[in-house]
Amino acid sequence: MRWLISIFFVLISGPAGAEKKPEEIKTQLSQSSSEKKQSEVRNCTSTQEFIDAFEFLKSETDLALSEPQAIQLALQISRGCTGAAKRFISVYNIMKKSGIILRTSYEKALVFSTLDDERTENFIKIFKETFLANYLDLDFLTAYQLSLALSQYLKDRIKVVRDDFGDLVKFCTETKSIGFPLRTCAEYAIKVLDSGLYYNEALFPHFKKVFEFLTQGSGVKLPLREGLEVTYEVIAQGPKASENFFKAFNYATSPKMFLSHKQAIQLSVTLAKQSMMPQDEKKLQ
Repeated sequence: MRWLISIFFVLISGPAGAEKKPEEIKTQLSQSSSEKKQSEVRNCTSTQEFIDAFEFLKSETDLALSEPQAIQLALQISRGCTGAAKRFISVYNIMKKSGIILRTSYEKALVFSTLDDERTENFIKIFKETFLANYLDLDFLTAYQLSLALSQYLKDRIKVVRDDFGDLVKFCTETKSIGFPLRTCAEYAIKVLDSGLYYNEALFPHFKKVFEFLTQGSGVKLPLREGLEVTYEVIAQGPKASENFFKAFNYATSPKMFLSHKQAIQLSVTLAKQSMMPQDEKKLQ
């Protein structure tokens, strides 16, 4: 299983309170961003970032910072270049809203002050839907680490990943009435998004189409768990796989083959798995 799936299950099964320090998180984020050229140079509005951060910290009476403390923290934030103060404030506010202690809120916000706007937006969107809105009913640490992991997708994948995740969460809530387990939904949402690293288009529409066909389609109607397993087997091979799956199923159940639905699904999954050849299985650069 790929790295993202491993992170999720370690978080769920790991010891409570085993939270990583901001320094460790920063190191991981830095390593995951090795694609960036070392020669990149940005012009930074460092003074404005300092001013905005300092004024916010002084106005945030709950933190009860002395002026020297506020100055030191504002200096740290200003090192994140243009937009650092806004990113810090956005993440701090959502962390505070989650109910964690204030020191942890600003430590985690500091991490995002050094990242870019898109990645921060991605984190906030996913965190809201995994924790604050309780769509997936995850505890804080799991929701935070999951959101942090998903926010590390390559820049040109961020919007697609964010939209896919939102659609998957919405889909999960809509299937509550038929007994769709929320934890199972979270597990498969991560699987689908992990597969999405390979492709430049959203996978959710393909996931939904295949899943609904397998669990609600005339004559098929697999149990939810089995339907999820089969759907993931197909979608893991990319957008072309769903096309191959349906084409194979229609042919297998036609008078030319006349296979049973069970046999047709087996053949269709086998052919769908051949939608992506190994030598082409490369992550986006």
